[in-house]
Amino acid sequence: MNNTIQSFKIFISFFLLFLCTSCETKNVKDIPFNQFKDVYQVYGKKLNVDTYKFNTYGKMLLFEKEEYIIRENFKSESLIDKIYYTKDSLVSLVKFGQGPNENLSSRIIQKHSDTCFSIFDRKRKTIFFKDISGNTLFESKFSELFFSAIQTNDGYLATGIFDKQNKHRYILYDQKGNKIQSFGYYPQEEEEIDITSKNLAYQGSLVYNKTLNRFLSTTNNGCVLELYQLGEKPYLIQGYYDILPVYAPHKTKKIDGVRYGDDNQCGYIDLYATEQYVYGLYSGKKLENRTTQGLVDAIQTNHILIYDWNGNCVCRLVTDKPLFNICVSQDNQELIALGWEDDYYLYSFDLSEVNLSNN
Repeated sequence: MNNTIQSFKIFISFFLLFLCTSCETKNVKDIPFNQFKDVYQVYGKKLNVDTYKFNTYGKMLLFEKEEYIIRENFKSESLIDKIYYTKDSLVSLVKFGQGPNENLSSRIIQKHSDTCFSIFDRKRKTIFFKDISGNTLFESKFSELFFSAIQTNDGYLATGIFDKQNKHRYILYDQKGNKIQSFGYYPQEEEEIDITSKNLAYQGSLVYNKTLNRFLSTTNNGCVLELYQLGEKPYLIQGYYDILPVYAPHKTKKIDGVRYGDDNQCGYIDLYATEQYVYGLYSGKKLENRTTQGLVDAIQTNHILIYDWNGNCVCRLVTDKPLFNICVSQDNQELIALGWEDDYYLYSFDLSEVNLSNN
């Protein structure tokens, strides 16, 4: 039945796997899928957006009231686009520039309201808060370089910090960008591995729940997920360390990187959160062909893993189209995704028949 959801439940016996450092006794193809007892098949409907507007994949934010998305576009002169998915209209919000105060490597961070979102320019070490027309409302500058960051109730949280004196995975900053404290450790604690190498291996995505003051992080490599409670002393609520990234000596620099191919696999490709749930687009594939097309084949996936904000495995969605990026309405009734079917397309998935409340 096209454009509707046909749900089925698969009940299997399974054991949650915590703090694992070896995969010798596991069937990697089943991880982390075997942690979700409820599985739903969902079908996408193409939205009325011309394919020329999507020349690559990139993180998206959903503004469902006005029926548009804001997305990254790192292969264009327009770095951040606003795309209306019901009337086929595109507006450039952030353009690429070569000057000292122009945008060079802007990445979307998070949606703050129906009228505000934030981006991070890594080269300028600055987070910019933008209105929905692309105007800068205010900015926060940092002294350290890091991979990812999000705004919290008390300031900012960053991960992947390039500071050889810092051995922790996360750092908290105040509203002015001043460091408050660091916390959290990398699952692999081999002292001989340089901290820069760990940052490269464990880079991924962050999402935040403002009401609960909690954040959840995932890795792009392997299968690692952590859920933390923030406060005066942050603590780990839940951690899944099923498959760890595999390090390999870097051929041109005196640091370790990540070994792709037979020894390593792609993990969480994208992450999106609502007040109730976290949606992780998970690959689990290996990069068998070290080309641009090989990377595209490895990261597109049909599997969306849903967690609640206590770290529980809620259910798994299996889509009829391979996807690159996802975003979800705040009522958890619609999922908008960028997928592939002979070209890039934007799809809508009706989630009204997915039972989330009884898990």
